[in-house]
Amino acid sequence: MSYRHIFVHLDSSEHCEKRVVPTLVMAQRFGAHVTAVFSQVDGVIPDYGIPEGLPKTTAAVGGWVVDTFAKRAREADVRFNADVASLGSAATVIEETTEAARNADLAVIGQHDPHNVLGETPEDLVEHVILDSARPVLVIPYAGLFYDIGRRVLVGWNGTREATRALNDGMPLISGGEEVRLLTVQPPKEMNKPFEELQGRLMHHLKVHSIEPKLLREPKSSDMSVANLLVSRITDYGCDLLVLGGYGHYGFPAVLRGGVTRGLLKQTTVPTLLSH
Repeated sequence: MSYRHIFVHLDSSEHCEKRVVPTLVMAQRFGAHVTAVFSQVDGVIPDYGIPEGLPKTTAAVGGWVVDTFAKRAREADVRFNADVASLGSAATVIEETTEAARNADLAVIGQHDPHNVLGETPEDLVEHVILDSARPVLVIPYAGLFYDIGRRVLVGWNGTREATRALNDGMPLISGGEEVRLLTVQPPKEMNKPFEELQGRLMHHLKVHSIEPKLLREPKSSDMSVANLLVSRITDYGCDLLVLGGYGHYGFPAVLRGGVTRGLLKQTTVPTLLSH
């Protein structure tokens, strides 16, 4: 299994490069074509990193960002197409990015940086793409640098449709992992069930794909949210990828943007693949 077509969202923020690098590395790994689309709120131009003499318009900056990406892709010998999307409001950015994601096998988008007051992209862009694109979304944190993703993988599993979707959508990355852990967070009343009963069919499915994860389970604690628990275990195990169902069983109606998914989108410190 592989991703043959990867979409990456471009903007003029300082974090854009952190998405481009792992995207190109994955494209090399899977022999994938990359579609890169620049989309951000019209009229929002950063004061840093823009070449001297470049017109201070979003369209001009977008053209420069796309040209920079194209140069990087050619150097990496990666097949690509890149363009500037229609510029406009925050709603336009969400619409353009979601549409581009729908026409790829995997979408790569940056985590919202709460310290960035400029607002090149909407705060809830990632959430909209997860909910509306019907594609797996790989969220790249704004802090840190990530290159070869998926060597040490943590999969959050609760048996729901969303968890199943994420696990299978993430299979190209998971199957190449040197170490895969599958963590089930259960309410205490379920902890007395034989773990093999809950995981047997899943383990068989993974074995067919030559994946033999380490099985972990923990009770759902009143002292720690599931999001905090997952982030803690990422650190404990030195993981470089988290795979999780988006807006599933734990949650709230999508319009409330609540639950485990939103907590993770704010807190995750490693690339996180989510599917809805």
